[in-house]
Amino acid sequence: MTTTLFSLSCGFGVGAFPALAHDNKVLVYNWSDYVAEDVLETWEEDTGFGIEIDSYANANEAEARLIARGTGYDIVVVSSETVGRIIASGGVQKLVPENFPDIVKPLPYLEDLLFSNVPEARDYLVPYMWGTTGVAYNIEEVAARIPDAPTDSWALIFDPENAKRMADCGITIVDSNEEVVAAALAYLGKNPRSKDPEDLAAAFEVLTAIEPYIADFNTEQYDDLMNGEICLSLTWSSEGLGPMLEGEGGFQYVIPKEGTNIWADVIVMPIDAKHLELANKTINHLMNRQNLALGVEYLFGAISSEEIVDVVDSSLFEYPALSLPEDIREVLYLAPQFTGAEKEALDKRWRQLQLGM
Repeated sequence: MTTTLFSLSCGFGVGAFPALAHDNKVLVYNWSDYVAEDVLETWEEDTGFGIEIDSYANANEAEARLIARGTGYDIVVVSSETVGRIIASGGVQKLVPENFPDIVKPLPYLEDLLFSNVPEARDYLVPYMWGTTGVAYNIEEVAARIPDAPTDSWALIFDPENAKRMADCGITIVDSNEEVVAAALAYLGKNPRSKDPEDLAAAFEVLTAIEPYIADFNTEQYDDLMNGEICLSLTWSSEGLGPMLEGEGGFQYVIPKEGTNIWADVIVMPIDAKHLELANKTINHLMNRQNLALGVEYLFGAISSEEIVDVVDSSLFEYPALSLPEDIREVLYLAPQFTGAEKEALDKRWRQLQLGM
């Protein structure tokens, strides 16, 4: 979502380091602007304690802090593709389901997809927000440059000729190499979850061919799209759907026909969490029926639970990227879990790509 900062008397803030510990305040590390404002506004009244949130812009930042096992936070929201490495490091502790009497369960389809990918995580996390990785574009600008544009395909951005035509109005790619490499593999007709060296090399060939036409690799495409700074982006649905739903018909977000990643942002409790009771109450509060529905609406998350169907804004069901009908589910996959060594190698190639090397 956007990076608007929101201040509350109960102690919401953003900073590079965790705040000093407070006995009646839970300390949270999360993506920027990733809790619904309506939930924050009534937080202290509803829970009896305060909340202080520090934010990060890249999943690697949260992963590194948890692996270092000295975060200073009580709960952390992380990307699903990082949890296997975080658990292996001993950076998080097991959760006790009985401490969360009010949380809603995700759809069986989503739950099975997540825990078949990382079975060891079942005792360590609570799924928070779900979405997809796709293509967002300015309809008019694309039509002007590519009259017969393949707007239902990864080819819109991965075909070098298309990228070249669109470069003048701005292209960005989300700074998440596991998801982007998987998308390139899907575009090539390969297994998007492959870790075979030859397949990964082929994916990077695709990305290298379009790198000269990419304006930036970042995680905040919402503002760039809405401000007219870019007109094409490989992005998360939480960034790309906002311009489509708020931009007066000028934008489109699509799930490419070749298939794409479905991501999950999940809640974990660091091994060094100090306020365990408040942390448990926070998870329970964020994930109750009403507050999860508010979160889905605010963040344009997928409608991930049957229990919120009659609470969430009914207009959201018009959009397949939010309602995830059966035909959409058929082309979705979860990004693979890379080991620490594999991720280090992937990160190195990703940095070299961004530097044009």
